[in-house]
Amino acid sequence: MARVIHQPAFLLHARAYRETSALLEMLTLDHGRVGLIYKGAKRSPKRAAQLQSFRELRVSWSGRGELPSLTDLEITGASRLATPRLKICGLYLNELLINLLPRNSPGEELYRCYDATLSQLDGQIAIEPSLRRFELYLLKLSGYGPQLEFEAASERAIDPAAYYYYDNERGPVPFAPDAEHSRALISGRTLQALRAAKSPDATLAGESRALLRGIIDYQLRGKKLISREIMKFLADG
Repeated sequence: MARVIHQPAFLLHARAYRETSALLEMLTLDHGRVGLIYKGAKRSPKRAAQLQSFRELRVSWSGRGELPSLTDLEITGASRLATPRLKICGLYLNELLINLLPRNSPGEELYRCYDATLSQLDGQIAIEPSLRRFELYLLKLSGYGPQLEFEAASERAIDPAAYYYYDNERGPVPFAPDAEHSRALISGRTLQALRAAKSPDATLAGESRALLRGIIDYQLRGKKLISREIMKFLADG
C-alpha cells in the first residue's frame, strides 16, 4: 500500500507519538483497520481539532510498512454521540475493533455496520440490541463467532425449550442438573434469537449480554476495556 487518496474513515484512537506527532488507529472503508502516523499533529491546534471520533472523515496516506504517514484529513460527517453515556458506548465499539480486528483486514460491510451502529446509538434506538448485533458481527468477522446452531459435540439442533452453558472451545453444552459448573445458563431461545439476528425479549436480553461478554472476554485474554471500567465506575457511583 504505497498511496491512498480520500479514503472514508473513522478515528478509533489517537495517542502521542514522539515529540510532535500522533499515532492514529482508524477504521477505513476499503482497507479495514489501519495505523497511521500524523506528523506534526501536536504543533497545530487546527490539526489536533480534526481528530474527532464518531464522525466520518476523509483521509489520505502514503508510505509502506505497518505505519504509513497521514497526508491529508478532512471532516465530512456530522458529529454524533453527544451524551456521556453514548460516548462510552462508542468508545466500547472502538476498543472492540482495536482488540479483536487485525490491521489491514479489508471489510466494507464492517465499516457500514459500524457507521449504522453509531447512527442507531445517536438516535438512542434500541441501544442494547444495537451493541449486541455489533458484537456478534465483529466476533464472526474475526473468526471468533459463537456456535449457535448445534449442541456441543453433536449434530442436534439447539432446543428452544432447553438450557445450556457455553463452553468457549466447544459451544453450547446441554445443562444437566447433576453436573458441576459455575457458568451462567443460557436458554435455547436466546441462542436461536442471536443466530437469526433477532433481538430477544427483555427477559432474555441479559442472557445475550452475558454470553457475548464471556466470549469477548475469552478472546481478550484478560485485557481490560476502559469503556467497561468507566461504566462500572458510574454504576457504582
